[in-house]
Amino acid sequence: ATLEVVKDHFLEWCSRKDRNTFSLLITGKTGVGKSSLVNALVGERVAEEGDDKFSCTDKVTSYDIDIKDVRIRVWDTPGLRDDDDDDDEEHKEDVTRRDKKYLAEMQSKIKEQLDLVIFCLRMDDKRFHLDDKKTFKILTDCFGKELWKNAVIALTFANNVKDPAGGDREAYFRQDLSKWKNSINFFLSEKIKLDSERVQ
Repeated sequence: ATLEVVKDHFLEWCSRKDRNTFSLLITGKTGVGKSSLVNALVGERVAEEGDDKFSCTDKVTSYDIDIKDVRIRVWDTPGLRDDDDDDDEEHKEDVTRRDKKYLAEMQSKIKEQLDLVIFCLRMDDKRFHLDDKKTFKILTDCFGKELWKNAVIALTFANNVKDPAGGDREAYFRQDLSKWKNSINFFLSEKIKLDSERVQ
């Protein structure tokens, strides 16, 4: 489908639902490409993009795009569980305090129903890290399992995935994608306790 066809389908869906605003939230830890995804969706560089070590987003920010009579609101959020791998107890308390602040800001600013939640994970990280899992868990604890009703997981940096041994790139990618699906499905089923239909 071309972009115009997708837009037409989207506008038709909005008219059937009698909606003139569509809100989506992009979330995940620092360095997973949230701001880059915001810029791609908005179609211009509105969010500052950093590297994978330092967060550029320190507050919950919305960006609006108008497509004909429909306003699309994209919410960009600060990274959660930043520097969570430090064993220092005082540092862990700082991370927890910062996360609580960001979550409270999300709750106070995002008043409308979220039509889509995009959880970002770096596919080139090779594994589903504990800090990613903690991010998913605290967001679920904060907003409830209903958050997953209209949620998807975006595997970012997928273009970086290639066989380190120099083998067939497509075959390696498909194998890696299958491992990600299994890890994510297991976590959502066993730890978040989502039913199988929602996990799929």
